[in-house]
Amino acid sequence: MAQFAPMALVIGVMMLASPFLRRDQLWARWLVVFFLIALIARYLPWRITETVIPADLTTFQ
Repeated sequence: MAQFAPMALVIGVMMLASPFLRRDQLWARWLVVFFLIALIARYLPWRITETVIPADLTTFQ
């Protein structure tokens, strides 16, 4: 469960900060993009290495 703490923290901070971010401010948009990229960068390696079963090319399954 501790491995999900950083992602939960980032999501929580963004949920608390989102009412204060205005859509017409460029820095607010970049902040959201930065946090989304950080989440994706954390999620993809976990998804690829932990949950995707490696293909065995010799059995064709």
